[in-house]
Amino acid sequence: MSDEAAERLLREAHVFRMRGQPAAAEERCRQALELAPDDVGGIEMLADLLAGKGSLTEARDLYQRVLELQPGRTSAETSLARIVLELSEQEQDRLAAQLLLAGGPAVRAERKRRVTLSILLSALFAGVGQIYNGETVKGIILGLAYLVSLIFGLPELMRSFFALAGAHPRGETGSWGAILGIAGLFVWIYAVIDAAGGAQKKHPGD
Repeated sequence: MSDEAAERLLREAHVFRMRGQPAAAEERCRQALELAPDDVGGIEMLADLLAGKGSLTEARDLYQRVLELQPGRTSAETSLARIVLELSEQEQDRLAAQLLLAGGPAVRAERKRRVTLSILLSALFAGVGQIYNGETVKGIILGLAYLVSLIFGLPELMRSFFALAGAHPRGETGSWGAILGIAGLFVWIYAVIDAAGGAQKKHPGD
């Protein structure tokens, strides 16, 4: 008698499911399984309904129960594999979110510190910030270019400024030297900006 009642309830569950009434279908399935707890079709239908509404853990357990009762049932194996994969992805997302919440402020603070320090170093002398960021070759090239411009270009650039201001600097002003000094200024500006960008790329934070 209980088997007949269970079959009737499962038929009703199937009808409700086809009509797009999953809550009513789930209720009938649960009632049927109380009468026939080992009914493979009923267990799998309930698992499908639970998976459809996002109750993945309970659905996974039910699919596993189906396979215990009927090993090799293809539909249950496929559904179980899909559920396990989705649960695994959710767990990875959860762990990533936890790490972000736990380490986000510290990572941001560390990135800000490194960016600030690299800017200050390049502001003191072009290229040092790049060396700090691990870009040694670029830092050396910028540093040498800046050093040459300081030695050979800065004096001429200062004389040109004084001349434009109406002062009378000692010695003659050389246009090429002034150009070299201006180039050194651009090297310095580039080094400061590039050091900040390099620090952000190397230590991106969140």
